Amino acid sequence: MSLAVKSKKFAAVLCAAAAAFALASAPAVAGHDGSCDYAFEDGNLCTYRHSSYQGGMLDFTRTDRNYTSAADVFYAAHLEPTGININDQVSSIVNNEGYCEWWLYENAEFGGSGFTMLNINPAYSDLGNYNDRLSSHYKWTGSKECTNGSTG
Repeated sequence: MSLAVKSKKFAAVLCAAAAAFALASAPAVAGHDGSCDYAFEDGNLCTYRHSSYQGGMLDFTRTDRNYTSAADVFYAAHLEPTGININDQVSSIVNNEGYCEWWLYENAEFGGSGFTMLNINPAYSDLGNYNDRLSSHYKWTGSKECTNGSTG
């Protein structure tokens, strides 16, 4: 086998390995995708920057201990991240989870005061005393953490 053929094979193998690594390390889309569609994902907590479900949105399908990560940003209406972190910026929420409860807290790591959203009260257009104060949430079955959902 000539050196040119070996180099081409090596380059092809290297490219395939790089592509496999990129796919394996790519973050999951569902959960933090700016879509609040119950039919698409199996239950979301959708947080909005302003009251009446306006001003950008970020959805969750799982527990989030601290809203300060780089992924915790509102999405614009055209599903593009705004770069605005949601920590202490949420003013309205929708519960599109049909099975689990969402426990929302004003501090990271489930600290401070908070409230529970059951699947029987699916939306708050104005968070009142909790406006611009939420920093974490826990997805709960009634006896343990609820892990249905994808990421987020």
